[in-house]
Amino acid sequence: MSRLLSISIDVASAAVILIPLMLVVQIPEFKKTSNKKKLAAIIFALYLSAVFSAVGVTSINYLRFHLSVNFIPLAGIADFTEPLLNVILFIPVGFMLPVIWKQYRSFKSAVLFGFMLSLFIEIFQIFTFRSTDVNDLITNTLGSAIGYVIAVFINNRGLCKLYLRKNKQYKNEPVYICLTVFLVMLLISCFISSYVWGIILK
Repeated sequence: MSRLLSISIDVASAAVILIPLMLVVQIPEFKKTSNKKKLAAIIFALYLSAVFSAVGVTSINYLRFHLSVNFIPLAGIADFTEPLLNVILFIPVGFMLPVIWKQYRSFKSAVLFGFMLSLFIEIFQIFTFRSTDVNDLITNTLGSAIGYVIAVFINNRGLCKLYLRKNKQYKNEPVYICLTVFLVMLLISCFISSYVWGIILK
Protein backbone atom coordinates (compact mmCIF):
# COMPACT_ATOMS: atom_id res chain seq x y z
CA MET A 1 0.00 0.00 0.00
CA SER A 2 2.81 2.42 0.87
CA ARG A 3 4.41 1.82 -2.54
CA LEU A 4 1.13 2.59 -4.30
CA LEU A 5 0.77 5.74 -2.20
CA SER A 6 4.29 6.81 -3.14
CA ILE A 7 3.62 6.28 -6.85
CA SER A 8 0.31 8.14 -6.58
CA ILE A 9 2.00 11.12 -4.94
CA ASP A 10 4.72 11.13 -7.61
CA VAL A 11 2.14 11.04 -10.42
CA ALA A 12 0.04 13.81 -8.86
CA SER A 13 3.15 15.94 -8.32
CA ALA A 14 4.24 15.40 -11.92
CA ALA A 15 0.74 16.17 -13.20
CA VAL A 16 0.89 19.65 -11.66
CA ILE A 17 3.76 20.42 -14.04
CA LEU A 18 3.11 18.11 -16.97
CA ILE A 19 -0.46 18.98 -17.85
CA PRO A 20 0.09 22.76 -18.23
CA LEU A 21 3.44 22.11 -19.89
CA MET A 22 1.98 19.78 -22.50
CA LEU A 23 -0.96 22.04 -23.23
CA VAL A 24 0.93 25.31 -23.40
CA VAL A 25 4.62 24.75 -24.09
CA GLN A 26 5.72 21.23 -24.95
CA ILE A 27 3.17 20.43 -27.64
CA PRO A 28 1.70 23.59 -29.18
CA GLU A 29 0.52 21.37 -32.04
CA PHE A 30 -2.27 20.24 -29.69
CA LYS A 31 -4.20 23.18 -31.08
CA LYS A 32 -4.47 21.24 -34.34
CA THR A 33 -5.64 17.96 -32.78
CA SER A 34 -8.87 16.69 -31.30
CA ASN A 35 -9.72 16.74 -27.61
CA LYS A 36 -9.46 12.94 -27.62
CA LYS A 37 -5.86 13.15 -28.81
CA LYS A 38 -5.02 15.76 -26.19
CA LEU A 39 -6.51 13.66 -23.42
CA ALA A 40 -4.88 10.45 -24.68
CA ALA A 41 -1.42 12.05 -24.84
CA ILE A 42 -1.80 13.43 -21.32
CA ILE A 43 -2.88 10.02 -20.02
CA PHE A 44 0.18 8.51 -21.72
CA ALA A 45 2.40 11.09 -20.00
CA LEU A 46 0.87 10.40 -16.58
CA TYR A 47 1.23 6.67 -17.12
CA LEU A 48 4.93 7.22 -17.89
CA SER A 49 5.29 9.18 -14.67
CA ALA A 50 3.91 6.15 -12.82
CA VAL A 51 6.42 3.91 -14.63
CA PHE A 52 9.35 6.19 -13.80
CA SER A 53 8.22 6.35 -10.17
CA ALA A 54 7.94 2.56 -9.98
CA VAL A 55 11.45 2.02 -11.37
CA GLY A 56 13.08 4.54 -9.07
CA VAL A 57 13.50 7.81 -10.96
CA THR A 58 14.36 10.10 -8.10
CA SER A 59 15.57 13.62 -7.42
CA ILE A 60 18.74 14.67 -9.17
CA ASN A 61 20.15 15.32 -5.68
CA TYR A 62 20.14 11.58 -4.94
CA LEU A 63 21.81 10.31 -8.08
CA ARG A 64 24.83 8.12 -7.37
CA PHE A 65 26.90 5.86 -9.59
CA HIS A 66 26.11 2.28 -8.58
CA LEU A 67 27.18 -0.41 -11.03
CA SER A 68 25.19 -3.58 -10.42
CA VAL A 69 24.53 -5.30 -13.73
CA ASN A 70 23.21 -8.71 -14.72
CA PHE A 71 23.69 -9.72 -18.36
CA ILE A 72 22.61 -13.36 -17.90
CA PRO A 73 18.95 -14.10 -18.74
CA LEU A 74 16.97 -15.82 -15.95
CA ALA A 75 19.86 -15.46 -13.51
CA GLY A 76 18.86 -14.40 -10.00
CA ILE A 77 15.12 -15.01 -10.47
CA ALA A 78 13.81 -16.54 -7.23
CA ASP A 79 10.17 -16.52 -8.32
CA PHE A 80 8.15 -15.11 -11.18
CA THR A 81 6.37 -12.37 -9.24
CA GLU A 82 8.76 -9.57 -10.24
CA PRO A 83 9.06 -10.64 -13.92
CA LEU A 84 5.26 -10.81 -14.11
CA LEU A 85 4.94 -7.32 -12.64
CA ASN A 86 7.49 -6.05 -15.19
CA VAL A 87 5.41 -7.53 -18.01
CA ILE A 88 2.22 -5.94 -16.66
CA LEU A 89 3.95 -2.59 -16.16
CA PHE A 90 4.76 -2.28 -19.87
CA ILE A 91 1.54 -3.66 -21.37
CA PRO A 92 0.07 -0.11 -21.54
CA VAL A 93 3.07 1.02 -23.63
CA GLY A 94 2.32 -1.45 -26.40
CA PHE A 95 -1.41 -0.80 -26.06
CA MET A 96 -1.45 3.00 -26.14
CA LEU A 97 1.16 3.60 -28.83
CA PRO A 98 -0.86 2.20 -31.79
CA VAL A 99 -4.08 3.65 -30.39
CA ILE A 100 -2.75 7.22 -30.25
CA TRP A 101 -0.05 7.37 -32.97
CA LYS A 102 -0.44 5.81 -36.40
CA GLN A 103 3.34 5.50 -36.93
CA TYR A 104 3.33 2.89 -34.16
CA ARG A 105 0.68 0.68 -35.73
CA SER A 106 3.23 -1.91 -36.79
CA PHE A 107 4.39 -4.57 -34.34
CA LYS A 108 8.04 -3.72 -34.92
CA SER A 109 7.75 0.00 -34.20
CA ALA A 110 5.63 -0.42 -31.05
CA VAL A 111 7.79 -3.16 -29.54
CA LEU A 112 11.00 -1.34 -30.47
CA PHE A 113 9.72 1.70 -28.60
CA GLY A 114 9.03 -0.45 -25.55
CA PHE A 115 12.49 -1.99 -25.80
CA MET A 116 14.22 1.40 -26.08
CA LEU A 117 12.22 2.83 -23.18
CA SER A 118 13.17 -0.16 -21.03
CA LEU A 119 16.81 0.11 -22.11
CA PHE A 120 16.82 3.79 -21.18
CA ILE A 121 15.45 2.94 -17.74
CA GLU A 122 17.98 0.14 -17.18
CA ILE A 123 20.88 2.42 -18.13
CA PHE A 124 19.56 5.16 -15.87
CA GLN A 125 19.40 2.72 -12.95
CA ILE A 126 23.20 2.61 -12.97
CA PHE A 127 22.93 6.05 -11.33
CA THR A 128 20.52 4.87 -8.64
CA PHE A 129 20.74 2.17 -6.01
CA ARG A 130 18.76 -0.25 -8.17
CA SER A 131 20.32 -2.97 -10.30
CA THR A 132 20.42 -3.08 -14.09
CA ASP A 133 19.06 -6.43 -15.23
CA VAL A 134 18.66 -7.98 -18.67
CA ASN A 135 15.65 -9.87 -17.32
CA ASP A 136 13.83 -6.56 -16.82
CA LEU A 137 14.65 -5.59 -20.39
CA ILE A 138 13.22 -8.88 -21.68
CA THR A 139 10.05 -8.82 -19.59
CA ASN A 140 9.34 -5.15 -20.26
CA THR A 141 9.68 -5.71 -24.00
CA LEU A 142 7.40 -8.75 -23.74
CA GLY A 143 4.83 -6.59 -21.97
CA SER A 144 4.96 -4.07 -24.83
CA ALA A 145 4.39 -6.87 -27.35
CA ILE A 146 1.41 -8.20 -25.39
CA GLY A 147 -0.11 -4.73 -25.14
CA TYR A 148 0.24 -4.22 -28.89
CA VAL A 149 -1.43 -7.57 -29.64
CA ILE A 150 -4.33 -6.73 -27.30
CA ALA A 151 -4.88 -3.33 -28.96
CA VAL A 152 -4.79 -4.78 -32.48
CA PHE A 153 -7.08 -7.67 -31.52
CA ILE A 154 -9.69 -5.38 -29.97
CA ASN A 155 -9.58 -2.88 -32.83
CA ASN A 156 -9.50 -5.33 -35.74
CA ARG A 157 -12.22 -7.58 -34.33
CA GLY A 158 -14.57 -4.64 -34.17
CA LEU A 159 -15.05 -5.05 -30.42
CA CYS A 160 -14.23 -1.38 -30.03
CA LYS A 161 -12.77 1.19 -32.40
CA LEU A 162 -9.75 2.17 -30.38
CA TYR A 163 -7.51 3.89 -32.89
CA LEU A 164 -7.64 7.66 -32.91
CA ARG A 165 -8.04 9.03 -36.42
CA LYS A 166 -8.21 12.37 -38.19
CA ASN A 167 -5.42 13.82 -36.09
CA LYS A 168 -2.30 15.47 -37.38
CA GLN A 169 0.60 13.16 -36.50
CA TYR A 170 4.00 14.42 -35.38
CA LYS A 171 7.14 12.36 -35.76
CA ASN A 172 8.70 11.21 -32.49
CA GLU A 173 6.01 12.86 -30.38
CA PRO A 174 5.98 9.92 -27.90
CA VAL A 175 9.76 10.20 -27.55
CA TYR A 176 9.49 13.90 -26.69
CA ILE A 177 6.78 13.11 -24.15
CA CYS A 178 8.98 10.44 -22.54
CA LEU A 179 11.92 12.80 -22.22
CA THR A 180 9.72 15.60 -20.90
CA VAL A 181 8.18 13.35 -18.23
CA PHE A 182 11.61 12.06 -17.22
CA LEU A 183 13.13 15.54 -16.87
CA VAL A 184 10.12 16.93 -15.03
CA MET A 185 10.27 14.10 -12.50
CA LEU A 186 14.04 14.26 -12.10
CA LEU A 187 14.38 18.03 -11.84
CA ILE A 188 11.08 19.50 -10.63
CA SER A 189 8.22 17.32 -9.42
CA CYS A 190 10.50 15.32 -7.08
CA PHE A 191 10.62 18.40 -4.83
CA ILE A 192 6.83 18.67 -4.85
CA SER A 193 6.64 15.00 -3.84
CA SER A 194 9.10 15.61 -1.00
CA TYR A 195 7.01 18.54 0.22
CA VAL A 196 3.83 16.41 0.19
CA TRP A 197 5.59 13.62 2.09
CA GLY A 198 6.76 16.18 4.62
CA ILE A 199 3.15 17.15 5.27
CA ILE A 200 1.99 13.52 5.50
CA LEU A 201 4.73 12.47 7.91
CA LYS A 202 4.29 15.40 10.31
